[in-house]
Amino acid sequence: MKFPVPEFKEVKELKTKGKRWRGKYIEIIWMIKKENFSPKVIIAAFKTCGKAVRRNLIKRIIRNWVSENYKSLSLGMFVFFRGYRKLPEGKWRESKPIVEEDLRRWYKESLK
Repeated sequence: MKFPVPEFKEVKELKTKGKRWRGKYIEIIWMIKKENFSPKVIIAAFKTCGKAVRRNLIKRIIRNWVSENYKSLSLGMFVFFRGYRKLPEGKWRESKPIVEEDLRRWYKESLK
């Protein structure tokens, strides 16, 4: 599933004015605007996450979680998900619950 992506100036505003949350493996910056449009999502991973295979793994896990929970995100929301720490060695099955735990914790806190 393709998600709407914010424009460059919106990303710049998000980075300066958005709320930040940092878990064990991912950092999330989000902001809710008053306008009524579907949520806009960016997914990235720093090189500190490891080589390309590991970065793609963390992005795939985040993308999978977002596709499952996209409809529950608030209207007018910009969200920037980025991996910043190397996942423990392992495959999809071992890494997925670790990253999803961070995402669940963020989601609970963002609803407050």
